[in-house]
Amino acid sequence: MKRILFSVLALLLNLAAVPVIAQNPGANPAAQGQPPVPAGEVRGSIVAADSSGLAVQRPAVGVRNKADGKLVTGTYGAEDGTFRIQGLRPGTYYLRVSGIGFTPANTPEFTISPASPVADVGAIKLQRVSVQLQSVQITGEKPTVVIEPDRNTYTAKQVAPAAANASDVLQATPSVEVDGDGKVSLRGNENVVIQINGRPTPIKGTQLAAYLKQIPANIVERVEVVPNPSAKYDPDGMAGIINIVLKTSADLGLSAGPNTGFATPSRFNTGANVGYQSGPVTLFGTYGYNADDRAIIGLNDRSRFTPTGAPQDYQNQDIDGSTNNAGHNFTGNIDYKLGTKDVVSNSLTLNRRHSNDAALAG
Repeated sequence: MKRILFSVLALLLNLAAVPVIAQNPGANPAAQGQPPVPAGEVRGSIVAADSSGLAVQRPAVGVRNKADGKLVTGTYGAEDGTFRIQGLRPGTYYLRVSGIGFTPANTPEFTISPASPVADVGAIKLQRVSVQLQSVQITGEKPTVVIEPDRNTYTAKQVAPAAANASDVLQATPSVEVDGDGKVSLRGNENVVIQINGRPTPIKGTQLAAYLKQIPANIVERVEVVPNPSAKYDPDGMAGIINIVLKTSADLGLSAGPNTGFATPSRFNTGANVGYQSGPVTLFGTYGYNADDRAIIGLNDRSRFTPTGAPQDYQNQDIDGSTNNAGHNFTGNIDYKLGTKDVVSNSLTLNRRHSNDAALAG
């Protein structure tokens, strides 16, 4: 019985042990070991300093301690420029405010105290500043090479930036070779057709090499290489076609050049070409002369023997002769460009050749 009474008494004592804070909710939190929440507050608005007086949207507001200038807290204002910062402890502060398109500014100091916990700084005016965005220049360049099903196109300025003439541009073009005499070959084969603006050149050999060196590199826009031409092209260019595309705004004007070569005074070739291009008109003419005069001097000694090896007869012959070949050739070409795709062309080719052989044997 005593044990039951003792248990009931202990239960009543536990129920009576209610915390004081539950009976007095308004008690000071500091008395319970919790720091008090600062009650200081600053409010105001940010507006433009000009005559419009418009609000600065979403301004940045920082609260700084007057004593050391350190940032205490901060916030972003509303769309109408108003702001409200709470939780400030007693002290002296100033605001650092800024906005996009406005010059940042510091406000006069204000004080938060237990007697005056709320500070209203009113309308803070910011001066507008001209924000000039740096211009951005976008430069587009054509690719160095364009691979197409029937041809490869190379930009002249990219493949040969230091070239002086069209021959130098071809020398720098992949798979194209130009030898010391200026002859052009494609992948080692000289059986190639050279075109200018899609039209075959009326000259070949050394005269073509000299002509390519007369075309300035700065008017060559691109080089098109057709390694496997279709049947519609000239069969003479079965090794490929090289098309030199000139800038549409460039006129070649008047051009001329001589060329010559010789082995001996009696074996030589010489020629000259003249070209004129302006607007839709293109004129071109070339003349060449070659001479080959060779002397034939020698001995023609013969001996005949019988089947047994006995001498049968002897023949001693001296030969003194010459062979002479010479020729004149002229090629003229007139083109008139009717449009971007239509061209009226007329070509004239004249050749006169002769040869003579003389021999004296004794």
